[in-house]
Amino acid sequence: IINQVLEHIKEIFFITTQMNRVLKNNGLVIVGTPNLAAAHNRILLLLGRQPACIKTFSAHIRGFTKKDLTYFFNKNGFSLIDFAGSNFYPFPKSIAKLLSKIFPTLSVCIFVLFRKTNQAMSIDDLKAQEFETNYKI
Repeated sequence: IINQVLEHIKEIFFITTQMNRVLKNNGLVIVGTPNLAAAHNRILLLLGRQPACIKTFSAHIRGFTKKDLTYFFNKNGFSLIDFAGSNFYPFPKSIAKLLSKIFPTLSVCIFVLFRKTNQAMSIDDLKAQEFETNYKI
C-alpha cells in the first residue's frame, strides 16, 4: 500500500521500480493520491485559481488523475484491477460518500488497485523516451 505519498515524491521512477522489484508476479499494490481532476479542483481552475491538491506553497510536487496514474503504472509493469474515489467537497460525509461512489473520477482522492504484470521500465527505456531522471545515473 502506498497511500498519499506519490504526490510528495519527485523521483517516482525509483518508487515504481522498487515496487516492481519487491512484488512477486501477480502481486498487488494499492495506490492512493489526491485527485487533480476532482470536481472542486476543476471549479477552482475555471475561476482562475490553483487546484487545492497542488499549490505552489505546499508539500505536493505532483498532481495525478486516474488516467495519468494508470498510464504511468501500465508503462512500469502494472495493470489496473480496480478503482475508487473517496470524499467529495463540499458535501457532508453521507452525500460525499454517495457522490464518490457514483462519480469516482471527480472525488477528492483516488485509490487504484494494480497487479504486477511484468518488469518496470529500465533506465535505457527512460532515455529512449527522452525522460530526464537522476535515478541510477
